[in-house]
Amino acid sequence: MVFSAPIDPSTVMRNVYIKPEPKATDVYTYYSRSDRRFVISFDRKPSTDYTVQSSRASATFYGNQLNKDTTVKFTTRALDPSVYLNVPGQNRHL
Repeated sequence: MVFSAPIDPSTVMRNVYIKPEPKATDVYTYYSRSDRRFVISFDRKPSTDYTVQSSRASATFYGNQLNKDTTVKFTTRALDPSVYLNVPGQNRHL
């Protein structure tokens, strides 16, 4: 997420909702004050519809809250097909 003003990163993650919800230990965040970018990374499952919502309760360093909730929806791609053959004398991956 890129913000138009410097934000208080401690207010962002507690106001971001991800569905389906990943394990808390699988979510990584980073805030770059120089370009006002808040990055959220989490382990995504294949062929899954996700919704990420950022609540207006996130605040700037000046205490101002955002004007509105923001929602982003996306679908992850399917896994690439893969076949393993267990053939005597050979182990083949196609």
